[in-house]
Amino acid sequence: MCLFFLNYEQPRDNSGAPSIRKEGIPPFLLRCYPYHLFPHGGFGKIVLGRLFTQMQFCRIRFIVAPMSRFFRSLTALFKPPFNGLGLVVVLYFAWAHLVYPHNDVLRGNLPDPDNYMYLTQTLDWLKGQGWYDHVQHRMNPPQGVVIHFSRFTQIPLAAGILFFEELGLPARGAAMLTALIEPLILLGVCLGVLRRTAARVVPKRWAGASAYVALFSLTLMYEFMPGQVGHHEPVIILVILCLGLVLRLFEEPENIWLGAVIGFILAFTLMIALESLPWALLLAAYLGVWSLKRGGDAARSGAAFALAFLVGNVVCLFLTRPLATVFDADILTYSIVYVVLAAAITMPFVGVALVPTKPSSPRMRGSIFASTGSRPRRWIPAFAGMTKEKWIRWLTGLSLAALSAAFFLHLFPQLAFGPYGAIDPRLVPILLDTAENAKPILKTENGWAHFYNLMSMGALALCAALAFFWRAKDTDREKWGVIVLLLASSIGLTIFYQYRFLGMESALAVIPLTALLQRGWGWIGNNLRDRKKAFAEIGLLLAIGPLPAVLIPALYDSRSFNTGVLLFPVEPGATRCDMARLEKILRNPYELGDKPYVILSQMELGPELLFRTDHSVLAAPYHMNVEGNVDAAHFLTTTDPTEAMKIARRRRVDLVVACRAVAGFYLPQKGGAPTFIEALFGESAPKGLERFPSAVVKNFVLYRVRPAEAQNDANAPQEKK
Repeated sequence: MCLFFLNYEQPRDNSGAPSIRKEGIPPFLLRCYPYHLFPHGGFGKIVLGRLFTQMQFCRIRFIVAPMSRFFRSLTALFKPPFNGLGLVVVLYFAWAHLVYPHNDVLRGNLPDPDNYMYLTQTLDWLKGQGWYDHVQHRMNPPQGVVIHFSRFTQIPLAAGILFFEELGLPARGAAMLTALIEPLILLGVCLGVLRRTAARVVPKRWAGASAYVALFSLTLMYEFMPGQVGHHEPVIILVILCLGLVLRLFEEPENIWLGAVIGFILAFTLMIALESLPWALLLAAYLGVWSLKRGGDAARSGAAFALAFLVGNVVCLFLTRPLATVFDADILTYSIVYVVLAAAITMPFVGVALVPTKPSSPRMRGSIFASTGSRPRRWIPAFAGMTKEKWIRWLTGLSLAALSAAFFLHLFPQLAFGPYGAIDPRLVPILLDTAENAKPILKTENGWAHFYNLMSMGALALCAALAFFWRAKDTDREKWGVIVLLLASSIGLTIFYQYRFLGMESALAVIPLTALLQRGWGWIGNNLRDRKKAFAEIGLLLAIGPLPAVLIPALYDSRSFNTGVLLFPVEPGATRCDMARLEKILRNPYELGDKPYVILSQMELGPELLFRTDHSVLAAPYHMNVEGNVDAAHFLTTTDPTEAMKIARRRRVDLVVACRAVAGFYLPQKGGAPTFIEALFGESAPKGLERFPSAVVKNFVLYRVRPAEAQNDANAPQEKK
């Protein structure tokens, strides 16, 4: 940043060198050079606050004052190879959250119900729950709920909680502090992985600029905001890591061990979260086509990848499931189903590797896509002129792939619709109507402005990647081909399938945008001079990040400068129902007694109630395929109070909690009868419930369910004396 002062001219000494005036201007404010940017004076006599000695990144040079020695050490951050820029991004990101005036996270409210679920599972593990016991026994009692979260992602959380407990914090306080710190550490790891991946498509000295691009990929940064603990962050890191290794494999097709490493990492990623399945399938498909085209070393490396993927899935299965349940098939959790899928993927790779091949001629050696004719931009899949061995290899690979896919879908047809294909049909409307990240963006109600905010960077990155692919040759075309495939798939999945893929789309967009920044900077340096060059470089820096992500949205949504522009990395959302007072009541033995209760609530409140209290809850997170979600949703949406009380008594509910910020799913349709959740917010308590004073619980209503006999006694006619 620079401080601007107009119409100030430095006095010069006898030698003609500028001197520093004692009055008026502090000695660290220096004149802006070179003057040739402004040959006619005016702005050429602007004095800039000296922050950095030389910014090669912007091609502006400054005269240095002795007091700027501290800032001189920061110069390397903003010029190739940008060493330390990633650390600056992480520190700025953390600072923005610390000073944000309405930061809900610092008040102890995590951004997502899954965050509370992860912390609760980790605390239960530390209290003695077994490694293989993935059941949350306080949810949906008495059956409990099988949580699909992997214990491996809970290891760093457990380490942080134990560390802060040793410092004297209680378990829940240690968990909250860990939830604030761990995402920032993972953000640093993510920036490092992005740098190594970007180094495969840009010069290494420019790869560090990916940290600048990532800072403005706001949906990516949201995944790493303080309080976001879960599996989304590790999945993004591991998929980007696999992408970087795949790009390296294209350069070193003879490196069989590299293919095996990719397979093991993808298997581990799939075990962590099933949402990584599309990326595993896409990378496997692309590597399969690459193996078919190149043959030889590429086919052997592809077979090593597939075999390692299969062995890795077998190992991960035994690491996550006890022996008694190893062969239980469950599409909604990591199970034998995905080992069978890995075996189906392995078959065509091994078949292709076993086909004998001869060394390919120079004319056919190279990328998956072959140039034809005299114009290198015209390409078609390279089938023309294939030898007999190549025809056999292609027919073998495609036939085995088709047979494997048909066999697997015959065994598990539900997986053709994704992991949610096996979910209870009664939960489908709940998933689609209550969970934003389970909807496609086109079906959200946020408008076109919100759509632009989410997709502008991804669209720009896809256009850049397509342009680079079109102009590339041989190995570079293979690299850009897989980047285009993953990025286009992530955009399509986000728009037409589920919102949850937006974080991966933002991470993938960083790679082509970094290449666009590097190539654009080089083109400007080679073709423009003086003032045009300076303005073009400034425009490029704005176009890749600040302009589409921050400045243009600020023009139409009237955000303030401090909270909307300066602190742009912070998600402005806030929890509308603060549970602080309710937590005190639910944990106070003098208010409710010291026995554990069963609480019925909206689904998004269930995990937080589990974390903040020792009670049990009926409703699970929205994506859990459990009877508790069906009963809780039916209780709150029914128009018959008698039916609602039957559900409460059948499930032995003791307390009913509802937040006044009601999701549209719980409200009646136009012209429909009022739902039971509206009766909970009425002036009088519904029949069968006893309300706590509304002044005590802010933003919530809290009811005690009356025993059936007590309700009958209250309704019985009184005898006349």
